Amino acid sequence: RGGRGASGGRGGRGARGRFLANWARDPDVALSVNLSQLLRHGALDAGLGDVLTPAGGVPLDRVLALPRFKGVTAEAIETLVANCPKRRFELFLAEKGGGGDDVTTTTKMIRATQGHSIRGGALDDDAMLARVSVERARAELRYAVHGTSLRAWETIKTEGLLRMRRRHVHLAAALPGSADEVTSGMRSDAQVAVWVDVAAAVADGVAFFVAANGAVLTPGVGRDGVLHPRYFHRACRVLDRASREGEALPLADAAAWKDVAESDDDDGDDDGDDDGDDD
Repeated sequence: RGGRGASGGRGGRGARGRFLANWARDPDVALSVNLSQLLRHGALDAGLGDVLTPAGGVPLDRVLALPRFKGVTAEAIETLVANCPKRRFELFLAEKGGGGDDVTTTTKMIRATQGHSIRGGALDDDAMLARVSVERARAELRYAVHGTSLRAWETIKTEGLLRMRRRHVHLAAALPGSADEVTSGMRSDAQVAVWVDVAAAVADGVAFFVAANGAVLTPGVGRDGVLHPRYFHRACRVLDRASREGEALPLADAAAWKDVAESDDDDGDDDGDDDGDDD
């Protein structure tokens, strides 16, 4: 999802290696990964298509009934959701009429706040997320930042950001560790920060959304989900895990931009893979 141009390639996997090592030792991390895979990518394959809502919610009891969650309690899920610093998941109540007696039942639901790869019409971005209007972009969200690797930046600066197997390119409203208290939307091991002119893109008809955890998302344009480099405002090195800005990196001249498909054809469903602690 970004961090990569049309030619592929993605660096900076050190954080993922550390994350997988923690996964092997920490049952809470394993539970988080399992939930992420199910709610972001695998709900249809797990047989939850009949209860999956357009907002990405599924009944918690149906989740706990799956063999992969054997022995996991609702209390364990609730604790995980409450303690997740990146607010990856959301629990909520849904009411449903109970038939002829007009009885209303309440069901506890769970969903991932962002990171989905499920396509094909099962999910609705406007049900899952808050669409950014031109007015909001100009007043509150003029720019958003995407984190990537130095190697990937060499391709991105001429070909743009691609959503890859996800539904969206992920960005943040500010650098992690800044005074804006950003919790999600940017990789913790990013080497390059790419600032995107959200207001200009939205004015041109590119859809942008804000997730419940504050991540800024765009499906891009066309079959490949391209966010064109014409919307890049600036780029810089990221100095450390506190995300301090380093040297400015030059953007590509318009003459160097590559032709990347921006047709409206969709390439169908892609279950993707879960990259755990990326955002």
